[in-house]
Amino acid sequence: MQRRNIHFESLENRELLAGDLRIVEINYNPHAAMPQYGDRNTEADDFEFIELMNVGTRTLNLRDYQFTQGVAFEFRQQLLDPGARIVITKDIRDFQSRYGNGARIALGNNGDGGRQGEYQGSLRNSGETLVLRSPFGSVAHSLTYFDRGEWPDRTDGMGSSLELINVRGDANDPKNWQASGEFGGSPGQAGRGMRGEVVINELLTHTDLPQIDSIELYNRTDDEIDMSRWFLSDSVNDLFRYRLAGPNSVIDADDYLVLDENQLGFSFRGQTSDNAFIIETSVTGRPIRFVDAVKFGATQNGVSLGRWDNGEGELFPMSELTFGEPNSGPLIEDFAIRHVNYAPILISEVHYHPSEPTDGLPIEQHDLEFIEIFNQGDVPVDLSHWRLSSAVDFEFPLGTILSAETSLVVIGFHPDFNVPQARALRDYYNIPEEVKILGGYSDVEDPNPDQLDDNGEVILLERPEDIEQLGLGYVLVDRVTYSDAGDWPRAADGQGRSLTRTDLLGYGDAAASWSAAIPTPGVSGLVGDFDVNGEVDARDIDLLCAASHLGGQNAFFDVDRDGAVSRADVNYLIEEILRTVWGDANLDGIFDSSDLVQVFRAGQYEDGVRANSGWAAGDWNCDREFDSSDLVVAFRAGGYEEGNVAASIRGLTHSDLDLDDEDDIRKRRRQR
Repeated sequence: MQRRNIHFESLENRELLAGDLRIVEINYNPHAAMPQYGDRNTEADDFEFIELMNVGTRTLNLRDYQFTQGVAFEFRQQLLDPGARIVITKDIRDFQSRYGNGARIALGNNGDGGRQGEYQGSLRNSGETLVLRSPFGSVAHSLTYFDRGEWPDRTDGMGSSLELINVRGDANDPKNWQASGEFGGSPGQAGRGMRGEVVINELLTHTDLPQIDSIELYNRTDDEIDMSRWFLSDSVNDLFRYRLAGPNSVIDADDYLVLDENQLGFSFRGQTSDNAFIIETSVTGRPIRFVDAVKFGATQNGVSLGRWDNGEGELFPMSELTFGEPNSGPLIEDFAIRHVNYAPILISEVHYHPSEPTDGLPIEQHDLEFIEIFNQGDVPVDLSHWRLSSAVDFEFPLGTILSAETSLVVIGFHPDFNVPQARALRDYYNIPEEVKILGGYSDVEDPNPDQLDDNGEVILLERPEDIEQLGLGYVLVDRVTYSDAGDWPRAADGQGRSLTRTDLLGYGDAAASWSAAIPTPGVSGLVGDFDVNGEVDARDIDLLCAASHLGGQNAFFDVDRDGAVSRADVNYLIEEILRTVWGDANLDGIFDSSDLVQVFRAGQYEDGVRANSGWAAGDWNCDREFDSSDLVVAFRAGGYEEGNVAASIRGLTHSDLDLDDEDDIRKRRRQR
């Protein structure tokens, strides 16, 4: 009887620990065989593998674990220590011809007398669900991968495997997977990812003579780098198109190397999507890792793609060609005159995590999501066949015209097929009847019910490169890589606010271009941009201050949407939309001595001139004067970087100060 109790306890522990065995690497669409480097000359799919890991703290007995969906494999008796990895293959002989004998191969087979370490079936290149069951039949681990959407594209036959980033995280979240830095993957060991010492920093891919295609490499390190075994290519089927040899084999620290299509011997496909790779090879010439790899869409003729921030961020259309120098910055409206094909359309609001709807409202929480598109130009724009992609997929219908300085709203369901929900959404947000509501966007590659992920993702707005050749290529118009962490406003994450763009000339990927504001889908322009100059600034604070004295119910100034224009709207504009504090005269996000220097230099402190001051000149209580009461308001708000020193400067006049530099104002405060 005692033995049975011990055995029962052991079985119970095995079941409790079953979830510690997880799939952490999948090579579902391997690159083609390379017989010249020892690969067996066989089909690419024969090099498939699945790697599993014990992510727990106790040793696992793998006996009777089995894959029951996707592939078939039954594990025999074997132990897997914490942190250890084990591999199952489609064909053990082909696998070992490519990867050698270093990876630990699982004991077991397809359950039907197959070869040791081999599963039955094949991993679908388009994606599928894999189910691993415990010895007791429960699901130990299950995931669904895809080859599109936000899933890494380089894993789809382009030389990388699919690697789980956080081994205890959500295996169904595409953002928790990466393409391996190692060429062919890293079965049996943790992948290192791409090191990033040298990056593809700028590309010119769509040119007419005299311009020619060019690529810029940037050494981000403080050391000279030997690139003599590196190759540049645009195709995984021909990785060795250009060898970095001779004078181009070394790149100095913090320096650039520029090559054009005449030197490379090939050009890029600027009117459609293309790739660029830097590959390092072994001494025998076998590809061993991706130094860098980028995939990009079509581009405007003569417009380069560059990383922003320079050397760090993702590729985006650049305002200038700066080969051999730091990148110029994103192409925005200021450059529309020079680039005649540029359309001033952008993503102006994203409500990715709505609050729970009111009881009785015939709509689900995730159906309250929306993406707002704004035409900041002065002419209508035809959006026919434009699209949203990456986070969600949506193509704008034929005949979609967005009038000048107006917005439209894209939602996750089709408004014509879901009339009650569409009516409820319009009423919930008070969307005017004249505002177009389109839908629905889809996100079939992500199993979460919220189509815009609550923890952040990438939204792309793209237009056809050539309307006469639909599907050939799409030009990136705007991109928003939002998050619920870092510098992104937290109030947009389920607290009743949406991400609202506060700078129409700002970069969509930059958190500084956004605030968390009350959702206003379909309201044209920037919330708080009362002078309609494309940004919310000090002049807008002054206009709202004036409106708050008048009161009333003018919806144009009612930014907090409480039905009345008041001082509360000024607070909302400063603290929520501008995301700053009282006293921040220069609107750099902090109240410090530079603000005091600015306002006293303006020379309007108690100057006897009636109603001549604004926010930038020290009027922080909305009375159009700059006097001691403004200083009291600002310092009492408690946002000054060095603490509340209101008492030490109260009563200062501009004549007391020699405002040549910021140190002077600090010194005079100490003297008082």
